[in-house]
Amino acid sequence: MPRSKRNKVVALTKVKKKTKENKTELIDVIRERAESYPYILLVRLENQKNAWLKEIRQQIPNTILTCGKNKLVQKALGTNVASECVKGIHHLSEKLVGFNALMFTKRPPHAVVQALEEFHPTDYARCGLVATETVTLQRGFETCAHLAHSTESHLRALGMPTRLQMGKIEMMGEYQAAVEGKPLTQDQAQVLKLMKHPMAVFSCDVLGIFYSKEGQYFPYQKSDKSIQEVVERDTKLCSEMTGAVDTTEDVTMEGA
Repeated sequence: MPRSKRNKVVALTKVKKKTKENKTELIDVIRERAESYPYILLVRLENQKNAWLKEIRQQIPNTILTCGKNKLVQKALGTNVASECVKGIHHLSEKLVGFNALMFTKRPPHAVVQALEEFHPTDYARCGLVATETVTLQRGFETCAHLAHSTESHLRALGMPTRLQMGKIEMMGEYQAAVEGKPLTQDQAQVLKLMKHPMAVFSCDVLGIFYSKEGQYFPYQKSDKSIQEVVERDTKLCSEMTGAVDTTEDVTMEGA
């Protein structure tokens, strides 16, 4: 029998697929940024959260953090000498893999690097995160003293050995909420959140810096020697650029 056209289920959460025009527009925007910003930082995002990305965008002026599909961004920048939109930028484009992103800035790179290295907010871990420490919950009443008695049944459903005694939650034995080096299960992640034990640390690590004027890409590693090299390079290049920002200017992240 033919399928009935009545009583169709319409998903209200359906998102319209991006068209070719949307992608073309994004490519043009990225190319425009690459041509107008003197510095482009290649960064790697770990344990990212929209609120923290928004804070970076707000706290570092004259800077745009671009997170998108790597293939699309690579196409915009160019993957070889013939297709690159700025001289030498294909060396940066080929490094766009995984959770890497681009940060276009008019600030001295060393000031942005220092601000990002100091910004490491923490949050509760999600399912699948590799535990950074072993967390063992002890038996007794103290472990769950901050929780309401009504949560006891939920704790048992998560696998915790609990019971209700005189209106208080008692742990009848030890419970491993996390094992260092092993990924967290969904239940373990919920337990850590209930115990108010944050484990996820956000980081925006700089992997390299591209100087548009010179058309050169320099890899970066976190060390005193590396940051000093960036400062010296900034001083040299900024002195040659018209209207460049003072290299002594610092950027401070309020949420650090």
